This record gives sequence, C-alpha cells and structure tokens, in this order.
Amino acid sequence: MTYPMWFPKKPGTLATVTTAVISPTSGSQEFNTGTGVMTWVNTQNLITSNDLFATWTPTAATDVSNYLIASDFDFTAIPAAAIITGVLVEVEMDETAGTAEAQLNTLELLVEGAKTGGNRGTGTELTTTNDVYTSFGGSTDRWGARLSGADVQSLSVRLQFRLGSWTAGGVRVDHVRVTLTYRLPGVQAAMRQVARTSEAGDRH
Repeated sequence: MTYPMWFPKKPGTLATVTTAVISPTSGSQEFNTGTGVMTWVNTQNLITSNDLFATWTPTAATDVSNYLIASDFDFTAIPAAAIITGVLVEVEMDETAGTAEAQLNTLELLVEGAKTGGNRGTGTELTTTNDVYTSFGGSTDRWGARLSGADVQSLSVRLQFRLGSWTAGGVRVDHVRVTLTYRLPGVQAAMRQVARTSEAGDRH
C-alpha cells in the first residue's frame, strides 16, 4: 500500500552572515521637507569618510533641515530570499562651534523611497567632538521591519536635524555607512507518498 509519511527536506542554514561595512554611492536631499533655512550643501560628501562634509547652516533655533538621503548601497551579494535579522547604521557627524543642542530628529530606513520600520533618531544630541561615528541598531535589531534580501537592494537612509537652541554654526555629516546581518530561510518538511509492503495485521 501507499502511506503518507513526512520526510524533511534539506533545511536552509539558520546561521547568520554579517556583511562588510557598506557605504552609499549617492548623497542627496528632499527639498522643502524642513522649516526655515533648511538646505544642505555638498550632500554627495556623505559617501566617504574624508573630512569633507555635507553641511546644514541654520539661522534660527526654529529651523529644521531638509531630509538628507544616503542611497545606492551595494547589497547585491545578499540573496533575494535572505531574511534580514539586523541593521546597523553609523553616522559620522558633529555640530560646528557655536551651535547649542543640535539634534538628530529623524533616522529612518527607506525601501524604494518609502519609510520602513521605526525612527531611531529622536532627539539624539550632537557634540562638537571631531566628527565621530554614532551607532544606531545592531546585528539583532530589525528596526521594526521585515526586510528581505530583495528589499535591501533599494535601501536608503534618511536623516533630519533640528535645534534645541541656536547661536551660530551648523551641522556636518561626513559619512553614513550600513552593516546588515542576515540568514537564509529554513525549509519546511514536505509530505510525500511512499510505497510500503503490507504487514500482517494491517487494516485495509
């Protein structure tokens, strides 16, 4: 007779893989998304850590910057079916002398230009320390999103700054970089029909 039996398929690996640190190849801004004096200068400078900066220079404490966008990361080595288990974003930034309480108001992930997951930038204070990296997320932090390898092919990072108070100066962003951790999906067991010789006592 033929009996249904469960035989597991070969499972996918559940071990995680962490990419190298990946830099964007494009820096831009979304115009008219801030308040007051909002425009960034030299947005393309955020693609490399080289002490050349994307800069925002407000003129009042009520100013809010345009969105600054880091995009065109090369994650083509990640399989489309991969499950992203962690996102680490590092921003090399500071405030220039004279600015008091510059804050990273927004730090978000975009997939195909649309916000995905939560905001990690709420109120993060900048310092006048010489453009050091500040880390957001990590190898087990999904940012409240369910991302796949296919999704991250269009991944961008969006930043926006505001001021707690202001006297002079502005905000500088030297570099934005991303590290992803992922695993391949497991495969469920499948039921198939197998032939087995009837034994005495089998009921038909």
